[in-house]
Amino acid sequence: MTRTSRTHKPLILGLLTAMGLTWTSASHACATEPFIGSVCIMAFGSGSATNKKPPPLSFARGMYLLADGRMLQIAENNILFAIIGSTYGGDGRNNFALPNLAGRFVMGASKNVTPIDYVGAVGGTASTTLTLNHLPQHTHALADGISPTLLSGEVDTTNTVFSTTIGSAIFTGKLYSAAAPAASDPDVSTNDPANAMLGVTPGTQKIYQKKAPTVEMRNGAVTGTVALSNIVTTMKGSLKLSNAILTGYTGPTGLSQAFTNLPPYITLPYYIAAQGLYPDLSGDM
Repeated sequence: MTRTSRTHKPLILGLLTAMGLTWTSASHACATEPFIGSVCIMAFGSGSATNKKPPPLSFARGMYLLADGRMLQIAENNILFAIIGSTYGGDGRNNFALPNLAGRFVMGASKNVTPIDYVGAVGGTASTTLTLNHLPQHTHALADGISPTLLSGEVDTTNTVFSTTIGSAIFTGKLYSAAAPAASDPDVSTNDPANAMLGVTPGTQKIYQKKAPTVEMRNGAVTGTVALSNIVTTMKGSLKLSNAILTGYTGPTGLSQAFTNLPPYITLPYYIAAQGLYPDLSGDM
């Protein structure tokens, strides 16, 4: 096993102290005698916000490798492969992958394996766009002027009375009268207006008068047209609407933009120990 010079410990301790962290064997500090396969955090950094530089790929003479998902040859890293296998990628015959913690949070694995918490599971997204299935049930009021809107259903007019009147109607058309019949015509003139129509009689009989009509004449005795604008229909009573369905939509809103899922964070590099102590994996509590 290759050991790192102990002069690294004060430097690491100073970096952790400046970050408000404590050096303990159970923390994420990178120890000088780590278990192979353990993961730790360092505060390596150089450059600035406008001159970004990546963290080093390794440190402590190769004892720690940046956990960036890179492929390693099994022949050159057989001890690390014996511990993590091809859990994080690789063919398991010639190569294997390191865990890729770049841009990711770490979630604890469960002994009761589920689709999201087994060792090596990856998931999640940095941003999300909600769909209708994500929204709680809610309603919108139909605003005036929104179209198209259709109200359909069944109308009960049992308690409704409709009446139609013709007011100030201008009667247009022609008045017709029957011609005087011949003496031999059986449809001769009659003095009874019932079921008859206005006609012309021979001689000088006066057949027109100014009194109000009181007898119903024959259908078609008078023909003509009335302008629809002079016909008025009124309704008295109540209408009952059942099985009503209102269809339509409100005005569109929203921009369907994604939002971030990230909590407040600071980015630090994760490293995995490729050298050190071989962990005892025989125990299973």
